[in-house]
Amino acid sequence: MNERFNPTISDVASQAGVSKMTVSRVLNGKGDVSKETAAKVTSVIKDLGYRPSSMARGLVTGKTQTIGLLLTDVTSPFFARLIRGIEDQALAKGYSVVICSTAEDPAREMVAVRMLQDKRVDGIIWYGSRLPDKELRTVGRSVAAGVLVNRNCCIDNFGIMLLDYYRGAYAVTRHLLELGHRRIGLIKSPVFFDFTEEKVRGYSDALGEYGVQPATEWMVLGAHQETYRELTSDTGETGDIVTDHHIRGGREAARVLLTEHPEITAIITCGDMVACGVLLACRDLGRRVPDDLAVAGFGGTILSGVTCPPLTTVDLPLHRLGRAAFDLLVDIASSGTAPASPQVFEPRLVVRSSTVPQGDR
Repeated sequence: MNERFNPTISDVASQAGVSKMTVSRVLNGKGDVSKETAAKVTSVIKDLGYRPSSMARGLVTGKTQTIGLLLTDVTSPFFARLIRGIEDQALAKGYSVVICSTAEDPAREMVAVRMLQDKRVDGIIWYGSRLPDKELRTVGRSVAAGVLVNRNCCIDNFGIMLLDYYRGAYAVTRHLLELGHRRIGLIKSPVFFDFTEEKVRGYSDALGEYGVQPATEWMVLGAHQETYRELTSDTGETGDIVTDHHIRGGREAARVLLTEHPEITAIITCGDMVACGVLLACRDLGRRVPDDLAVAGFGGTILSGVTCPPLTTVDLPLHRLGRAAFDLLVDIASSGTAPASPQVFEPRLVVRSSTVPQGDR
């Protein structure tokens, strides 16, 4: 057994008695190489444990078999299934994934894009960009191929994948209405999120079907970037800060909502972590869930199943979306063209014990 640490293509060629060009042709499956020679070269490659340099292969093919993944918050449980879906598909296709977290900071987002370009990634999956449309288009045009997730902004050579937040918000609101609730609060995301208005519209439409006029004072803002910055300056650390700002934002929003509007019998949140904050606020205020207040999350993260009580939530198909996003990115990088229309992924409602009929309270 050859114990050399890092055999080269020259070693393969020498032991197989062929030229480096022949080895390259075998590796790439191109050129006129006899079956006997190809078999011999393949055997030597296996014996030596030779692995082609992705950098060298990239110089020849123009592809690095590496993609970039831009996320707003790599510490958030929300992204776990998305990352797993992308990495599962990438591993199966022989790709590597470089993950960057922007912390919802446009300047940091720009730095991450440039870094990925310097690494010559074949394309970028870009989740929830915080750049303005004009700037996003300008930067996007310098990227070889891309997939925007949760951002409906048309860019050449970019596909778009959206989660149907309207349908999710409508379904969870309808669920609470069917349980007899009429005074339903909503803790929403900042308006610069593309999907915030869709959630509000789904919530409002469901209420309207039951003859309930949505009250603006029942809709409050949850976690936001200012809270993140405040926490960062307080601690000087960034480890679990973004996760904490969602929980803290939910806790503070629920305290205000329930103190100023004690008539509210149910709260829908913009995320499962925000819902965890609502549960803490209920403990602070002596409100029992679900006896005194029904609480629903959004996202379907692992947190929703381990809280006390377990959360009713809108489950977003992030693993499936991640796999599809990777496949689409590779297709765009290969063909140079992107689909004209966005792909939309529908959520499903998962009912657990944090929501019960109002009459059972």
